[in-house]
Amino acid sequence: MAAMSSGKVRLNQSEKLGRLIMSLVFAVSDFSFDGEVLKSDQPVLVNFFAPWSAPSLEVGKIVEELSVKYVERIKVVKLDVDQNLDTPSRYRIHTLPAIMVFKRGKEVARLEKIIEKSNIEQTLETLSLSP
Repeated sequence: MAAMSSGKVRLNQSEKLGRLIMSLVFAVSDFSFDGEVLKSDQPVLVNFFAPWSAPSLEVGKIVEELSVKYVERIKVVKLDVDQNLDTPSRYRIHTLPAIMVFKRGKEVARLEKIIEKSNIEQTLETLSLSP
């Protein structure tokens, strides 16, 4: 928990880490998707989520954690399906949570419904994206 010292807020180590993790997952929109994902020089993991979906929020925590582990191998982004309707429709995202991995602008993997950390890591290893 944050502590007050001389009118300044100091963060403990876990809060600093939490902020670091969140900064490695970038939000994309329908407008920015092609440039950030399809035209990316590195592979991209896309986490499709909705703020009202508890399972997709849980997967989001896993994705944030993995974004640190795989930071040099893969770009990690998230897309809110409620705020961005075109991209989920284009890729036929009908259920949450959903994760897609793109390499050179092409879909190379997709995970839907029940997604665990081990599933994501196994997928990334299969694609030779392990750290």
